[in-house]
Amino acid sequence: MSTPAAGAVVGATANLFRKFKEADKTVEQEHKILSKALTEQDKQFLIIIDDIDRLGTDDALQIFRLIKSVGRLPNVIYLLAFDRILAEKVLAERFPSEGPSYLEKVIQGAFELPLPDPFDLRNSVLHMVDSIMGPPEETEHEHKRFWDLFHDITAALIKTPRDVHRLSNAIRVSWPAVCDDVNRADFLSIECLRLFLPTVHAAIRANKKMLFEISPYHGNEGETLVEYDEAFLVDVFNETFLKDLSGRDRTIAQQAILHLFPRTQNVWSRVTVKDMNTDSWQKNRRIASESHFPHYFTFSVNDETISAKELEEFLANAGDPKKIANAFKKSITQKRRRGGTKAALFLEELALHQEAISDDAVPAFLCGLFSVADDLNVEADAGQVFQVDGNIFRIHRLMNRLMRNRFDQAKRTELIKQACEHASLEWLESISNECRKEHSPNEEDQDHREQEPFITKDAAQQLTDLFLQHIRAAAEDLSLKKHRNMFWLLFRWRDVADAAEVKQWVDERLGEDDFVITLSEKFVSHIDPLTLISPNLDDNATIRDDNATIRGTLDIDRFQERVDELLDRDSMSADDRSKLKRFKGTFAKD
Repeated sequence: MSTPAAGAVVGATANLFRKFKEADKTVEQEHKILSKALTEQDKQFLIIIDDIDRLGTDDALQIFRLIKSVGRLPNVIYLLAFDRILAEKVLAERFPSEGPSYLEKVIQGAFELPLPDPFDLRNSVLHMVDSIMGPPEETEHEHKRFWDLFHDITAALIKTPRDVHRLSNAIRVSWPAVCDDVNRADFLSIECLRLFLPTVHAAIRANKKMLFEISPYHGNEGETLVEYDEAFLVDVFNETFLKDLSGRDRTIAQQAILHLFPRTQNVWSRVTVKDMNTDSWQKNRRIASESHFPHYFTFSVNDETISAKELEEFLANAGDPKKIANAFKKSITQKRRRGGTKAALFLEELALHQEAISDDAVPAFLCGLFSVADDLNVEADAGQVFQVDGNIFRIHRLMNRLMRNRFDQAKRTELIKQACEHASLEWLESISNECRKEHSPNEEDQDHREQEPFITKDAAQQLTDLFLQHIRAAAEDLSLKKHRNMFWLLFRWRDVADAAEVKQWVDERLGEDDFVITLSEKFVSHIDPLTLISPNLDDNATIRDDNATIRGTLDIDRFQERVDELLDRDSMSADDRSKLKRFKGTFAKD
């Protein structure tokens, strides 16, 4: 007869005593009957009771009392497995004067089991990890990093076969839910902390801001940075993450945090590390990546990241321009809880994984992307100040990552010219402008002086000519009126052509009511690269300065007259009237 857990024995004991109480025979009579029956048996019985040290005080005492009372049964051997120190501690709570002596009255022979061999434990963990999580990462750096974390964290915390079993049970449940969206080494390490150093795991989860905003300096932008007191930072981090830990556990916990969150080197290693490879952390879905950090605690993927499955499906279509264009368009419709769309996330993730796009697929990928670039440039994904981190900027970054070091200038020129034949209007202006600036950089464009221009000078001019051709066509078919950044494009048109040409087109359009309403809305805007900020603005509204530059493109006096004319009409809709009034009110303030 074998009972794998002491809890089962406690329940069985209660039932046994209840039956004895309800029976006509006394306990002594039942004991004699049972003893006689056991004596007549030609075999012995081994009763194994495990995990006694995990019981509460009352339950543990009940087990020992049971063994003490029925231990004289013939042909019965009891094998008790427990941690002697823990068991004595439990007994001492009820019998302070006895402790070890109480066990000696119950246990006839005690044997200390040898400690498990560390090598065998490590092998057991590795076999378990391989069967559940698969082998370590294939890249040399990630492979080495897996072993570093395994030896310093996992192997260091595993002390018994039971620890291996606990870890196995944990990751069998948690790993499948996020297996494609977390880093294998980091996940195994953080799960070990959760099981064996739970206070450290809880501190990491609760103090994300400390781990991601560590800096040995403080100060406002533009001010001289002041160095923090190193001892103060060390004390704060020790109190937060290592509190109540000592000896080996404290060392393991500190090493684990240093491995998992390299920024903490600025505190505990007494060195200042300013250049962190955050792109690599993001690409490899490490816990040190702020967007992936939550996955290690919620066991699910939030809408602030692109899952591995989504990225894989996207990359599988890299060689099909129509599918790429449709995928990007779909991403604009996928809203994120904190604002913005998944288009921004896809552009950033693709920049990190650009090597997954084969050389042969690059032309089709660029054609698909360039064709919908204007659609991707949504306000929701723009920065709060100057919009310098909008999706147009992200496309430039992706293009640079994808091509700068992969192809020479001649090949880049060929690919860009080919893709720009399919480019949307605003993106064509942006890329032609950037390429042109690389061949005539000013002092502020120092980056352009330190590297070879992306495409040839002749090609840059050809892109400018192509933009001029396309914007004239858009002006002729009036699609320019409907462009969300029409006002911006008018100024870019003026920069590469005769201002009189632009002014003539605008003057012709001022006779059209819908154009006047649209222009009123665009004229007044939130802060962006063209905005001149006025100290007397209300509702974040700004107005573009009516200086000679604007007057060279727009007859402002006539424009104001048309606005007044439309406002006098009773037939204007409430929405259109609001746009016109906002322009008029803001313009009056300026």
